[in-house]
Amino acid sequence: MNNVLIIRPSVFPVRFPGLNAKRAFWLLAIPFAFSLLIFYIIQVNSLTKERYLLGSQQHKIENLSAHNDNLKIDFSKLASLDNVEGYVLKENFEKTSNLKFIQISENQVAKR
Repeated sequence: MNNVLIIRPSVFPVRFPGLNAKRAFWLLAIPFAFSLLIFYIIQVNSLTKERYLLGSQQHKIENLSAHNDNLKIDFSKLASLDNVEGYVLKENFEKTSNLKFIQISENQVAKR
């Protein structure tokens, strides 16, 4: 005669009275699903906040770029030669009639 020992693997190595596999599954699955739901809500909230901040910053960049273009145009208008005459009159510059330069001899560069 052949004696054969059959070992059935059980889900739980330790048996708890009144706890079957179906009930144990639900006792573990419900808190796990609830924690996944909370994690999902937190992630969606974080993603929404980041998208809002990104859109807000892009809007600010567009406004600053438009303002920068306007400033470039204004600067080019102010720096044109048409406005030099008005600037000269405003600052009370006078037209020079002749220029005289200081003559320095070649053997002296600086003297105290």
